[in-house]
Amino acid sequence: METITYVCQSCGGCPTMFDITFSDGSPGYIRFRYGHITLRKEDDVETLLEEEQISDGLDGVISWEDTVKWLESKNYKVNEYNF
Repeated sequence: METITYVCQSCGGCPTMFDITFSDGSPGYIRFRYGHITLRKEDDVETLLEEEQISDGLDGVISWEDTVKWLESKNYKVNEYNF
């Protein structure tokens, strides 16, 4: 299980974005736009870790609670969240 040790919401909607830090110290982000959610790690190159269409193509706003549920379904653990 990969752990996300820090999360900060960087955009509230269209797209909803969260800047994150993984337990190994590498940065990344979660982005939700057009009903499509992605999780990327920004190490030497930008690495796509997860992606999924979770609603119709008109959505650009997702709650933090729904984001955590999605992360948990992909076997990620979240330790901290800051606005």
